This record gives sequence, C-alpha cells and structure tokens, in this order.
Amino acid sequence: MPIKPPYESESVFYRVLRVVAVVLRTPFFMLAFLLYSILPLNGLCNFILTILFGLHNLHISVDGVKRTSTLGIQMNLPHGNEIIVTNYLTPLDGYIYKMISKASIVILVPDEQGNLYSYTPWSLFFHTFTLSKPTGTPCKDLTKFKNKAVFLLLEGTPSNNKALLPFVDLKKYDFTGFKWKSMVVKINPEYYTLPVPNISFWKYLFNCMCHFGVQRNFVKIKFYPLKEFNTKEIRNTFEMNQIVPIGNDLNINEKRKFFAYFQDFKVKDD
Repeated sequence: MPIKPPYESESVFYRVLRVVAVVLRTPFFMLAFLLYSILPLNGLCNFILTILFGLHNLHISVDGVKRTSTLGIQMNLPHGNEIIVTNYLTPLDGYIYKMISKASIVILVPDEQGNLYSYTPWSLFFHTFTLSKPTGTPCKDLTKFKNKAVFLLLEGTPSNNKALLPFVDLKKYDFTGFKWKSMVVKINPEYYTLPVPNISFWKYLFNCMCHFGVQRNFVKIKFYPLKEFNTKEIRNTFEMNQIVPIGNDLNINEKRKFFAYFQDFKVKDD
C-alpha cells in the first residue's frame, strides 16, 4: 500500500508553509535540472537530492569492511564491469545510483517474461510511474555495458522499503566478465517510495520538495560482494537488513491486478 505524506493530516497553516517551501525551492530545482540536462555532473545531482529533496544523510557500508575504513568503502563502490543487484524503490533510484558510482551507469529492469530492458536515470524516473509494458530499450547483448556499472532491478517493479518482491526469472543472458554485488537500499521518508503509481510525477516532486526538517531523512546503502550470481544468497543479504523476501504470489501481473482493484476502491471511497 502507498504511504501517505504527513502533510495530508496536518493543519491548514502547515500545509501553506509547505507550499511556500516548494515555491521557494522550485526555481533552484529548475535551474539545477536545466544545467544537469546540459552537463550531467554529479555535483548537480547531489544538490537536487541532498539540498532540495532533503536526502543529505547518505550512509554507505560494505559487508566485511569497517565503517571507519573510508578507502575500503570507496574501493567497493560501483565500478565498471560490475553488476549490482538492488531493490527497486523510488523514481529517484537511478540518480542515487549515479551519485555513488565510480563509472557511468546503466539500469536493467526485466519484464515478467524475463527479458531485460535498459534505462537511464531519466527514463527510469518516468517508468516508475507506470505498470504498463516496459518503456526501456530491449537488451540482448550485455557486452556493450562492460565499461559501466550495471544496476539490475530483479524485482521488475518497485517495492515498499520493507519487503522484497519475487525476483523475475531471467532469460538466458551472457554475464561473462562481470563481477557481482548485492546492494541493499533503505530510504526515509518512506513516502518517497512508490510501490504503486498512485500519484503523478508532479505531485511526487511536490512531496520531495515540501519537507521542513531533514534530520530523519536518509539513504542507507550496504554492499555485499558476491562470488557469483546466486538469487538465494542475494535474497539473504536483504533479509539480514530486515527487508523480508515475500512469496512468489505478488509478481508483476498480480501487482497490476491489485493496482486495478486499488484504483477502483479509491474511486468508490471518494
């Protein structure tokens, strides 16, 4: 179920303050976004995510590496020739990946048949707002991504920061030459997640820019180096971080059915 932003239950006074906050931040967002579309620099991406969207508390750790070992953590950040299996949470995921990566990135998302489609952070942002057919570029040959950090979203659709949806069984792809990692991501506020596309991207941006205090806003990331691609081992890394894998019932098709029911129920409730 989608998580409601706190302002929906606040007084009119606080709602007005949040609107004022969005009005003040919007020119900076538009300017930074325009510059980023011309020069996709990590500094501009960081400014949008940390200053405007409040995600300034970024905590990165690596299994088996001390938190105080800055060099050890830096060495385990996403590099080229690596496939990082991670959970799919928000429209902002691609930009978070870009912010932490040491190489250019590509994002792979499977459809329910196990076919992979490639996305940029920009195209993934809009894809997250739909449960229709894939909007990315069909991907058959992975060798063209050898110099990139490849983020693989095996759930195929966003989850809710608390549970891990079933992994899609991939068609036969040649992953020769890639190293493997698991990356567990947690984000707060939880209403930044989008388990079902119940709002427009304009309202989502409003939600991201209307915050006041940011003390409890964070992105927590933990990496687990893997010797090989093993879905059971990958699921275990999430379970160790209190993101519980659920059964195979809630696949992409079942999620579409649920969302259709959710929309119908919402209309009747309104």
